[in-house]
Amino acid sequence: MRIFKPQYRHKKTGKLKPIGKWWIELRDYLQVVRRFPGCTDKKATETLGRQIERLVSCKIAGQQPGPELSRWLEGISEKLTDRLVKVGLLDTTRAAAGKSLKNHLEDFEQSLLAKGDTKGHVRTIVTRARRIVTGCGFKSWSDISANRVQRYLAELRNNGEGISAQTSNHYLQAIKQFCAWMTDNGRAIESPVRHLKGLRVLQTDRRHARRALEPDEIRRLLEATRQGLDRYGMNGHERCLLYRLAIESGLRRKELQSLLVSSFDFKTHTVTVTDAYSKNRRQSVLPLRKDTAVELERFFTGKLPNVKAFGGTYKRLTDKTAKMLRADLAEAGIPYVDDGFFFDFHAQRHQTGTLLAASGTHPKVA
Repeated sequence: MRIFKPQYRHKKTGKLKPIGKWWIELRDYLQVVRRFPGCTDKKATETLGRQIERLVSCKIAGQQPGPELSRWLEGISEKLTDRLVKVGLLDTTRAAAGKSLKNHLEDFEQSLLAKGDTKGHVRTIVTRARRIVTGCGFKSWSDISANRVQRYLAELRNNGEGISAQTSNHYLQAIKQFCAWMTDNGRAIESPVRHLKGLRVLQTDRRHARRALEPDEIRRLLEATRQGLDRYGMNGHERCLLYRLAIESGLRRKELQSLLVSSFDFKTHTVTVTDAYSKNRRQSVLPLRKDTAVELERFFTGKLPNVKAFGGTYKRLTDKTAKMLRADLAEAGIPYVDDGFFFDFHAQRHQTGTLLAASGTHPKVA
């Protein structure tokens, strides 16, 4: 390896002058002489040259760069990365580490979609990871710092009406998932946030504690909804069936949104949620009450099997189910918040558990 300063001829004086930056000259794995721009500091240029020589040695030996060399590659400039790829010292997978985090996040999003995750789930994960990257000021992979992530999440929790401990854990999980994807795809050697742990979520930490209704309140809600005005493309009868199904099955909003007419089997009185939409990523087959199944079958008469089960004129169940239910609660004279406890759309899932417990169902079965 040779470290030198190229010279140029001054236009006015005609004298040879050295340029400000040192350069590196060495032979690559093909014994071809290559030159790489270094730094204005000679020692820093020598250090850079030694790292490139180590990369050449790995190429000659047919080995992948070790942990130390990989960490160095993760921090080099995109321009040098492109040069190393061009001369064959770095493959495209390793070179990906030099891309901006913005580009990595775009690739991460496409990878999740290709894996079969739903668009809504992917959007949530990527948005959370991107918020941390932007909020911490991370530009490249080498910028990511576990301490900075922790401080940023603490700022989000303590900033006025900050996020809850549970939401903070969701953000942490998103950035950890992104970093794990980077290492799994060979773009990085190790995740800088792998060791971070989520916060313990206490009952007192919850910002939106939910409650269950009394049986008489459930009847009032369903009856008032059945006779109510159209909301979000759905008439009262359809919303009544939706609430009834949510309370009896415990299905979440996104799971209910995914249901097609063909998801229901009226011979066995069951409804199936596919693994793509189930929170635990497993297909779920849930029983229906016979009378509920009869009403649903009657409601679906004339509908094609591949259309959404609920949604009315919207063709798909609205995302604003919380506002929809809140309006129906008001119509039934039932408070949305009672003593600090909410009955929102997800609270219908809590209602399912309460009714099962009241019937004597074993918690494991429930």
